[in-house]
Amino acid sequence: MFKICIDEQAAMARSPAEAAAGVAAHTPYIDQLRRNARYVASERLAPAASARVLRGATGKVVATQGPYAESREQFGGFYIVDAEHLDEAIELAAHNPALGTVGVAIEIRPVVGRVPASAAGATSYLLAAHRDEAAGDDDAWCAAVREWGGIALAPSSSATTVRLRDGKPVLADGPFAPGHEQLGGYRVVEAHDLDAAAGLAGTLTGAIRTIEVRAIRS
Repeated sequence: MFKICIDEQAAMARSPAEAAAGVAAHTPYIDQLRRNARYVASERLAPAASARVLRGATGKVVATQGPYAESREQFGGFYIVDAEHLDEAIELAAHNPALGTVGVAIEIRPVVGRVPASAAGATSYLLAAHRDEAAGDDDAWCAAVREWGGIALAPSSSATTVRLRDGKPVLADGPFAPGHEQLGGYRVVEAHDLDAAAGLAGTLTGAIRTIEVRAIRS
């Protein structure tokens, strides 16, 4: 998984033409991935301000407006690609057009399991499950995400982060944002509105305690 972290202030400051050009730059990139049988899926997310975060507290779900983490640098979209090894994944990520526009970095993480096809119909929403990596073992987390109906990510310790410096990729081991609370899995659902999407997130029992709900841009 390529988790694309963007500078949202820079993104919002673009003109409509600049924003459209940034989106269009991904078309030849996706075409190349498809020709090489490396493309699985990609989505761009609505602004972080539109997010709703669900947290489990004493058996109840508490919903708040806004993103999981308050920052100008936000999770802005993702790609799922097939790669033979990490070096190939890094090479593919280094050519992602996001790094040439408002992308701050791309965090590369192995996906545990495959990505289900999204159903046609209503608006698509990403349900991003955040985990406290210090609170439990990886096998229990993966089992909880599978039971939830989602796709688990490997631990953040497995991540490699790619940034551009003077036009060249610079690599760092570990996730884009340090800390024990990390993106640990996700689901993509179809719903008529944000409230309905939040309702599909589940009851937040067991290992899954925090979920960020964000619309996927068409």
